[in-house]
Amino acid sequence: MSDPGIAAKLRAAFELSPTMLCVTALEDGRIIDVNDALVRAIGYAREELVGRTIPEIGVWVDPRQREEGLAHLRAGRPVRDKEARFRTRRGGEIVAIANADIVDVDGRRCVLTALVDITDRVRAEGALRESERRFALAFNANPLPMSITSLRDGRHLDVNEAALRHSGYTREEMLGRTKPELGFWVAPEQRERLIERLRRDGRVRDFEVVFRTKGGEVRHLLTNSEVIDHAGEPAVLSVSLDITERRQLEAQQEARRAEAETLARAKDEFLAMLGHELRNPLGAITSALGVLDRLSVPGDVRRVTAIIARQTAHLARLVDDLLDVARVTSGKIELRRRPVDLREVAARCLDTMAAAGRTREHRVGIDGEPVAVDADPARLEQVITNLVDNALKYTPAGGEVRVTTARAGETAVLAVRDTGEGIPGDLLDRIFDLFVQEPQALDRSRGGLGLGLTLVKRLVEMHGGSVSAASAGRGRGSEFVVRLPVAPDGAPGAPAAR
Repeated sequence: MSDPGIAAKLRAAFELSPTMLCVTALEDGRIIDVNDALVRAIGYAREELVGRTIPEIGVWVDPRQREEGLAHLRAGRPVRDKEARFRTRRGGEIVAIANADIVDVDGRRCVLTALVDITDRVRAEGALRESERRFALAFNANPLPMSITSLRDGRHLDVNEAALRHSGYTREEMLGRTKPELGFWVAPEQRERLIERLRRDGRVRDFEVVFRTKGGEVRHLLTNSEVIDHAGEPAVLSVSLDITERRQLEAQQEARRAEAETLARAKDEFLAMLGHELRNPLGAITSALGVLDRLSVPGDVRRVTAIIARQTAHLARLVDDLLDVARVTSGKIELRRRPVDLREVAARCLDTMAAAGRTREHRVGIDGEPVAVDADPARLEQVITNLVDNALKYTPAGGEVRVTTARAGETAVLAVRDTGEGIPGDLLDRIFDLFVQEPQALDRSRGGLGLGLTLVKRLVEMHGGSVSAASAGRGRGSEFVVRLPVAPDGAPGAPAAR
């Protein structure tokens, strides 16, 4: 080239080009020159390349491609956009698009080869193909119905085998058609909400829909959908879980729950009505006994009157328990809470029972420390009285019943222990259920309706506490433990220990 300026510019363009460039002699294949881009790509120094042939260096992964290219060039045809692989000095590979042509360099016929590195693109395409392969495997092997639909018009682009089995349609019947055309949607407004959320958020999670199969069966599905790219088109990938049986079971459970609530309300109403109906004649009997008590009657009549009075009082307590259970279960009891000393309340209960002669056949005592609770004193007395009365009922004459109070952290604890018959293991789990009692003889000498412990549990829970029962078994006594929150404002004045 005669013009030195032009030659210098061409040389600079050769050296600075980001495209890998190589000049080789056509007759013997020896390298005449390479640029920096090629040196960097294959890892050889320029001195290691110039003067050597391509086969000597061994950069072509498939030498046949080079021979085919040379044949084209010798036949007067240039090489255009051929993908080839080249080996680097460190043993790696690069993928490049090769273009080559014959040029004249200082009177010699040479081959100018230009290589554009597409290694990253090829790897990305390979990774994409592998990802698509794995997706296709997962898509078709998934036991849950899956579909891909066009976001634009809703046409089915692909469905898996599970979707075909679930819907009853064939692949040919589904592909290219929309769900509304197939009659899938029982509630079309669900589709509108689903599409709206997909366009807004790009995904939908746990969206419940109702579908109709080809056979007309209505199924409930829990659907997860996401907007994806499918063959260059925005599409919706959906996977659905059939929850029809779950919904049916929930409906059955809800129906049973409603039925149970109806029965419970009917039971509560019956108990309330029964209590009120019994209270009226009891009031009349009590009044009549009061009149008799003021009359001058023979001793045997007075003894009979005393028996009637005691049994009437017992019946009155049962009716009161019956009414209280009805009030508690219907939420009609309002607690009048204030700070009280749990030990003082327990002592007062025992004094009242002793005065009425209800503890004369047993050894009854109280131990423990004063501890303040925020409670309704009347209801607390009812709890303690019922627990002690229950202990007396199942403890033979001469046995012992002990009431203990203590504080455990922020919890007030009241325990009622007895040396009585104990509680069978099969009864412990339901001892606080309504009308539950240990089997009695035909004469029902212990009496009762199985209301007392139920009332104890519900009153304690109304105070934010809990009650539990324990027994080592037959003949080994039992223990009932009530736990209540300690009053936040401290204990009131406690009575002297007895």
